[in-house]
Amino acid sequence: MKVKEKMVLPVSAYALFFRDTQAAIKGQNPNASFGEVSKIVASMWDALDADSKNVSFNK
Repeated sequence: MKVKEKMVLPVSAYALFFRDTQAAIKGQNPNASFGEVSKIVASMWDALDADSKNVSFNK
């Protein structure tokens, strides 16, 4: 029998941005919950222009 290989999906630009900024946000707000950190990161992502988002994606 052939073993099925797992399909690896590419990571989204937002996921890369979230991973890179989450620690800094948590450092500034140590008591913030995951939901609060997520809202802050999401608002930062929304404020970025398309070129900046593409830079995150091309990492």
